[in-house]
Amino acid sequence: MPEKQDMIHLSALPVFEYRGQIVTNSRDVAALIGKPHFMIMRTIRTMETHFSQCNFASADFFIKATYTDEQGKPRPCYYLTQMGCEMVANKQTGAAGTLFTAQYVKAFHAMKEFIMERNSPIWQDTRALTKAVRKQETDAIRELVEYATGQGSKHAVRYYTSISRIANKAAGITDRDRAHVEELTALMLIERVIAEEIRAGIAAGKPYKEIYTAIQQRLLTFGEITGTSTLCLTPHNAPHGAFAVGECTDITETAERE
Repeated sequence: MPEKQDMIHLSALPVFEYRGQIVTNSRDVAALIGKPHFMIMRTIRTMETHFSQCNFASADFFIKATYTDEQGKPRPCYYLTQMGCEMVANKQTGAAGTLFTAQYVKAFHAMKEFIMERNSPIWQDTRALTKAVRKQETDAIRELVEYATGQGSKHAVRYYTSISRIANKAAGITDRDRAHVEELTALMLIERVIAEEIRAGIAAGKPYKEIYTAIQQRLLTFGEITGTSTLCLTPHNAPHGAFAVGECTDITETAERE
């Protein structure tokens, strides 16, 4: 029976850096091609055997690795370089093979471009600025935590995670160290808005839950103006702290449950 991960359809191939190389996971390759993982593993192992018979090192193509399954047990997988992806792609036929070829070429090219951007002075300066702005934002969040606790909140400390998650989503970021300059610039504006809204709400003596809602509203307005936001506020009768992402799919935050 194919693993659950094998049956997930991917519209893009995730790539990452590993020991100085750009690679992708054999599980993601299987998901993108639409085959069970064991079939991709079998293809790779066959090629490794051929490499060995020819006294040819396979490390430039395939790197042995492991992942943890749903039972918490380590299972084998491979990390594939771009050349490894090409080798696997050559074994595929039909539309799935064509899609995989297009996706791995696109994914590896995009990662190489990002690495060049990340090594540029402008990216490094922008990332340093985001850290300074982040410090200002966390100072404001700390004030909100203390303020909310004083109003009776029992879980105010969760605002650190909750508000940070909202900021990332509004900027379209999942990993700040892998964000582009434009995304980091948007993030800085967003975090300044958050800090401003928190301090204005505290100064006005608003209930802490209203401050949190006001943050969401400001970010929604920000996104409508800039086109960067993925936030979508839920109806007024939704659980406090809930907001939607993308096509208004509710994702409930855990900032408050009083």
